[in-house]
Amino acid sequence: PRVRVGQPLPALFPVVKDALQDGLIGIETADVITRELATASPRADVEHLAAAEQFLVDQATGRTDHTGVVGVSLPADLIAIQARQWRDRLDTDGIEPRAEKAFQDRDFWISRRVHNGVMKFGGQVTPDVGGKLHALLDAVLNPRTTTRYHTDRPTGPDDETAEGTEGAEDSTRSVTGQSAQPGRVRDPRTPGQQRADVFAAMIDSLARSTDTPTVSGASPTVIVRVDADVLE
Repeated sequence: PRVRVGQPLPALFPVVKDALQDGLIGIETADVITRELATASPRADVEHLAAAEQFLVDQATGRTDHTGVVGVSLPADLIAIQARQWRDRLDTDGIEPRAEKAFQDRDFWISRRVHNGVMKFGGQVTPDVGGKLHALLDAVLNPRTTTRYHTDRPTGPDDETAEGTEGAEDSTRSVTGQSAQPGRVRDPRTPGQQRADVFAAMIDSLARSTDTPTVSGASPTVIVRVDADVLE
């Protein structure tokens, strides 16, 4: 703890401190509450900040009122959502700067180097763009819809999954839930392969769009050169 003239300073968030010491909340929950409220604290009303802290701890411990009755406690990820909402309500002047910083932090990169037959790419986007992508993938990859967007080129036995990607964990698992319906053919692709095929279809669709800028009057085109023995 920080010490001033030999005396320990009081905790900035005493309700969180007490709940953590009593084992009522975990470190992850305590961290997300204090981090989000600390962001708003320089411009927030003290009473409102204390009320937000108490509310979030009550939600995390399941105490929805002051009667001592314990209900359902919320996990850290749901507490994080509520904490961000409190942060934005307590510090309305900080919303625009945070949104501007997030917009400036957007990024996308793609390697021009082919490694083991694949090219790596990555980046980060703002929540609205990410939400649109998730909605699109959910709609296309819904098990109740017809399987589509297969890549023409099959995966060879020596191909390897690119390392370091966020979806690498679930791309090694087989697709579930699509063979449960009678008369449906099970999709042999992993979830990661399905997302990759949808992304490839999105690129093809954009390349064929009349709104896409042309290169010397032609749509963006990739020319592939291979040896003759490869085609035999």
